[in-house]
Amino acid sequence: MTFLVRATLCCLVALPAIAAAQTSQHSRAYKPFSITSTKLKKEMSVEQIERTLMCKGAGDVFSLMMDLMQNYDFLGTKMSPDRTASSARFIGKQGGKTVPIDLIVDQSTRRLSWVYVDGEPTLDCLE
Repeated sequence: MTFLVRATLCCLVALPAIAAAQTSQHSRAYKPFSITSTKLKKEMSVEQIERTLMCKGAGDVFSLMMDLMQNYDFLGTKMSPDRTASSARFIGKQGGKTVPIDLIVDQSTRRLSWVYVDGEPTLDCLE
């Protein structure tokens, strides 16, 4: 095998391990939460958010984000003043209380890097 083929195979074998290594962590103020859908009468749990959205690139989760915006209690999007992050805000539940949930994309990496619940940092990606 040529060097290029070997290098490509090594990368393909290593990619799942690299992707799995990019996980999220809970903040000290963490409490379980969910994003609500009054339309579908269901909720997306924090476990689902961590498994399907956190630390994933925008292109990888595009269809899921579109589903969230169309079918869950979506309030809108916003860009940070310095344009380094953008967020999508949803209505959710935490401890029986209705709270705003912000899914925040780091514009430099184009991945979902943080989740804020009721204005408090709750989840972030480990580098």
